[in-house]
Amino acid sequence: MSVAYYIVLDRSDIDFDASVDGKALASAWDSLSAAAKELGIRDIEDFVSCDPEELADFLDDIGPEDSAQVPAEQWFEPGEGLDWIVKLSDHLQRNPKSVANSSDVLADLNDYKKVLEAASNMKARWHFAIDF
Repeated sequence: MSVAYYIVLDRSDIDFDASVDGKALASAWDSLSAAAKELGIRDIEDFVSCDPEELADFLDDIGPEDSAQVPAEQWFEPGEGLDWIVKLSDHLQRNPKSVANSSDVLADLNDYKKVLEAASNMKARWHFAIDF
């Protein structure tokens, strides 16, 4: 089973394909996290969020009395993600050996960029979610 990061939009009326494989990026998480720290930019985990009800359903042991512990869903403007993608992509293009399979990671980043550009045109906000 492979882990993948995918984009969730706050609008359901999109007129484009928002799917991205995201497995290469997930497999390089440790290296990308180190690169983000080196660049002084957000870590990918900072962009991860989910619907609190879905999270509560996922976590069997959280009962109604613990629901205050479930964080609110966060949404980000596409520009925040696009800026992050450009900085990370530039770093990987200059330092391809800083992550394993850098060409696949760059392909994921390019696909995310296309989705966020389309989201920006529709005034949609976004966040990453994780597929296990």
